[in-house]
Amino acid sequence: MKLNKKMLFAIYKNDIHLGNSYGLNEEDAITGYLLASYRIQFKDITVDEIQKIQKLSQYKAILAIPSIHLYKTKI
Repeated sequence: MKLNKKMLFAIYKNDIHLGNSYGLNEEDAITGYLLASYRIQFKDITVDEIQKIQKLSQYKAILAIPSIHLYKTKI
């Protein structure tokens, strides 16, 4: 049985890498990225309010690739 663990996704808009976000799937990762981005200025913004401003279909999420989207630090 597969556990529902969040995975790291690379978030893109217009083929430009915007950042990374964890999620259970692509849509969850995009929503999480947008919430984190908007909450920097608007602390109480909701997903519904963001969807009135942004179209989720404009964003793309792919599983993050080691050495490209994430780097492990050696300690």
